[in-house]
Amino acid sequence: AKKVIKAKPNRNRLILPRLTETEQPQLSRRERESAPLEQPREQVPAYFHHPGLELRFSRGPLTPYGFLFGHDENSDVVLECDIPSFSAHHFALTFDDHHRPIIKDLGSYNGTEVTYDGVGEGRRSDFVWVIGGHDVPRKITTIVICVHESLKFQIVVTDHDITSPPYIDNVKRFRQGMANAESLFGRLDLRSRPHTERASQAHTPGTGPIVLRKKLGEGTFGVVTRLWDVSTAAECALKEPSERATRNGWVNLDAWRKEARIMGLVSHDRIVRLIRSDFTPVPQLRFEYIPGGNLSDYHDLSECECLQVLRQCLSALVHLHGREPPIVHRDIKPSNILVQHRHAGNIDVKLGDFGLLREGPDPTTICGSLRYLAPEIYAEQDRRRIHSDEKNYTPAVDIWSLGVAVLECAGELPSGG
Repeated sequence: AKKVIKAKPNRNRLILPRLTETEQPQLSRRERESAPLEQPREQVPAYFHHPGLELRFSRGPLTPYGFLFGHDENSDVVLECDIPSFSAHHFALTFDDHHRPIIKDLGSYNGTEVTYDGVGEGRRSDFVWVIGGHDVPRKITTIVICVHESLKFQIVVTDHDITSPPYIDNVKRFRQGMANAESLFGRLDLRSRPHTERASQAHTPGTGPIVLRKKLGEGTFGVVTRLWDVSTAAECALKEPSERATRNGWVNLDAWRKEARIMGLVSHDRIVRLIRSDFTPVPQLRFEYIPGGNLSDYHDLSECECLQVLRQCLSALVHLHGREPPIVHRDIKPSNILVQHRHAGNIDVKLGDFGLLREGPDPTTICGSLRYLAPEIYAEQDRRRIHSDEKNYTPAVDIWSLGVAVLECAGELPSGG
């Protein structure tokens, strides 16, 4: 990579190392006063010690393809090295229609690989990777582009507000190219160029999407994982049986189908939306991803925010209980109230985890989290012990559980529950 970076055609974009191997970053007086006396070396990004190529809006690409990387002399970054597996125009650094920076393989014969902190492996041809403008790549420490085992680049993306008008204008100009495109398209005819011969040890590029996974939570019977598609930045929360449940034969397929069926009937802006369900080979429910975690992660809610939570969740319960037959959640608690946004004294939440929901006017099963159970559920336990025929509990048990949850978030729940 250093040979490519320092090659003569690329010198107009060359930047020298910010630090030598023995230097530390130069801090301002304020930074020095607030920094620890000895800053660990590992806090300094490794790329500070190496040369690089700087790609800027002010010196944009020649054509609307974006910054082209390849062995052709008309590429924006010429891959000058003795590796035979590069295409004339191998990949481009450009933007998608949502103004997010992306890496796009241009139909190369051997493909390109992009990894995010070492995950997301897999070569692809004619493929896109989102590398910025989203929370997932923004939180990634190291994004690496691999063209060949002996040629890899770390890419560092400056964080921008991709919704700001000046940024959007810059992206639009970037995508138009800086030179007369018609005069270059003949030389940059990506589609008609013959493929470069595949290296003897190169693998055929794979197919299909690449998805990054992050576990969000796990219980006895199920696990929830965040899925992020590297090409579209589409994300969802995947709920599926836990390994323990699968190993011990605790997967109740009927219960999973019931949750999917009932959630498919529900549409409300304060209830997590079911996107898709599959049951072969194992049950998998895909819900919209809610980025702010759950209420049990928040210990500083104001009185105003607690009232907002109460109103929003009551709106969801009005919708659920007003159906015919009514839908009862039966497990409302802070960890099942998901936070969409929280900013400047305002909070937006949605009800989630409907694994214990019940459809019908006669919910008799004793279930839920003990701390939040309504008194009539305990009365139901007593009724069963004495074989009484009195009426069972009603959907109102959700109202009690919600009240307890909100009191807990407000710090007003009496000690002992």
